[in-house]
Parts: sequence; C-alpha cells; structure tokens
Amino acid sequence: MQLTEHHAGDVNVIRSYAPGAARVGDEVLNGSLLLSASRLVHPWDYKAVSQLDHSAAEAVLRWEPELVLIGSGGRLEFPPGEFIGALVNAGVGYETMVSDAACRTYNVLVTEDRAVTLVLIQP
Repeated sequence: MQLTEHHAGDVNVIRSYAPGAARVGDEVLNGSLLLSASRLVHPWDYKAVSQLDHSAAEAVLRWEPELVLIGSGGRLEFPPGEFIGALVNAGVGYETMVSDAACRTYNVLVTEDRAVTLVLIQP
C-alpha cells in the first residue's frame, strides 16, 4: 500500500507498507520495528504481538512517548496485559490497530510533531 507522501524534513515517516515490509525514508525494512520521529530499531526481536512483555514496554518507554501505536499485522490482536499495564502505569496512551492503519496514523501524528512511537509487529 502506498501512503501519502509527507514532507517532514528529517522526521522518520513510513513511505509505503506491505505485509512484512515497511519503507522508512528510502530503506525497505523487513520484519518488526520500533519507530519514532528520530529513532529506529530494526530489526526488533518481537515477531508476534503476544510476545510483547515488560521488557518490550521498557524499551518503548525509554523514548518517552505520549502515545504508542501498535500495528498488529493484518488482523487486530491485542498485546498481553503485562505490556499494556507498563504503558498505563507510565501514563502513556496506546492504541492497537491493524498495521496499515497504524502506519497511516503514525505518519499523521509524527508530522504534527506529536511524541508518538510505532510498534510494528511483522513475522
């Protein structure tokens, strides 16, 4: 799926998404990733939403997001309570959605200068 092109300077935006691959800037990234306006972790070791744990939450929270978007692949799948509980206890909002919607939402929020982090899970 081709996403609308955003001109956001040096901000990490997702230029296109297909199951298993996301293009961030000019680089096609296969597999799971963790993404914010200025940071990228790829590959990220989590291959399924069900694997997200307290350690994954700690990695996300180190980036001090206001909101965490969780792209769960082609079908909606919610993370374990351990992961969500850590976000809630830190006062961080979250939303789980299918990955293509998460990518589009991330792009809108990051270009609005919001402190958003995308957790994109891809096997």
